[in-house]
Amino acid sequence: MFELIATFSPSGDQPKAIEKLVKVIQQGKKEQVLLGATGTGKTFTMANVIQQVQRSTLILVHNKTLAMQIYSEMKAFFPRNKVEYYVSYFDYYQPEAYKPTTDTYIAKKTQRNEHISKMRLQALNSLVTSEDVIVVASVAAIYGAFNPAAYRKAVYHLTKGQKISKEKIIKNFSRLGYKEKKKLLTYGGWQQKENNFTFMLTWEETYYFQLNIIKGKLISIEKYRAVDKEEVEQLINIAIPPAQEYVLEEEKEMSTILRAIKKELEEHLISLKEAGKYLEAQRLEKKVNEDLLNLNEFGVCPGIENYARYFDERQPGECPFVLLDYFPRDYLVFIDESHITIPQVKAMYNTDRSRKLTLVNYGFRLPSAMDNRPLDFSEFLIKAGTKL
Repeated sequence: MFELIATFSPSGDQPKAIEKLVKVIQQGKKEQVLLGATGTGKTFTMANVIQQVQRSTLILVHNKTLAMQIYSEMKAFFPRNKVEYYVSYFDYYQPEAYKPTTDTYIAKKTQRNEHISKMRLQALNSLVTSEDVIVVASVAAIYGAFNPAAYRKAVYHLTKGQKISKEKIIKNFSRLGYKEKKKLLTYGGWQQKENNFTFMLTWEETYYFQLNIIKGKLISIEKYRAVDKEEVEQLINIAIPPAQEYVLEEEKEMSTILRAIKKELEEHLISLKEAGKYLEAQRLEKKVNEDLLNLNEFGVCPGIENYARYFDERQPGECPFVLLDYFPRDYLVFIDESHITIPQVKAMYNTDRSRKLTLVNYGFRLPSAMDNRPLDFSEFLIKAGTKL
């Protein structure tokens, strides 16, 4: 499965370290520590452990720069396997917040990096379609992600010869987040020309696919090179993944989700009024009703992540789905620079909780918003596999 390719071999203390690390993993122990100063070859040691243990691997680091460095090294060591990059896709992020001392509400403001967003989506797709996957991630890995089971169900499977209507194809492209492109076909887009549908995966710019539908039947599935539009392959079937990280499941009704949110609103308004918090109740009712209107009309609203529990069908207080849930049951986790990364995981959870609790207490969010949060470190340890 994993095939390490390098022009050099382990040397110095590396062979002994690799042997001991692998032995302890095979004995079923969950945690161990690898010590080494900068430049001593810890990344190459990690690569050799992956090669020998043959398990999907998460490498958790504390910032994007270091993550990209390790990602580049792992790509070079494992060119025939899937090595992915999963960090925050925000170039700028101002979270929603409220300062009671000055009665100042701060709306959420973000600037998304589309390239990183594509890489994140590719990482999720690799984990649900392959076993030979290494993901290098920042602590963004402890923040909420799309339910992996729902992601698998959202993938749209087509087979040559099956009966399918053009209307059904368009509906599913829209459901998966693909955008119709009138002129130039770009990643995450689709076009229709008579009987042909062409589309390009969100993270793919080298190839595009074409579906030929005649009289309600899928006649052919073709793969083309984007640069010269040359056909490179005829496919028997294809699995079309979502073009965005969150997709409403086909069988889920938005009306059901809206009713559940409205019920929580009504119950919490009673609690606020009984506590004499009439201003907070008025503020919350106005904000949530605006969100409900937007969700009903457009399927999205500002701060939609605060309603993630309803979209994920989780119970109150239940741990959110994160990147770790996409890995197979037994996988490796390397926590790089653990003396920095572990405190950062703890701090991000505590800071997020404090901010959200203030929003809830002052009527800006429903209590269910507390369930959309990063993992705390104890939850991380439960979800993580064998840790090094």
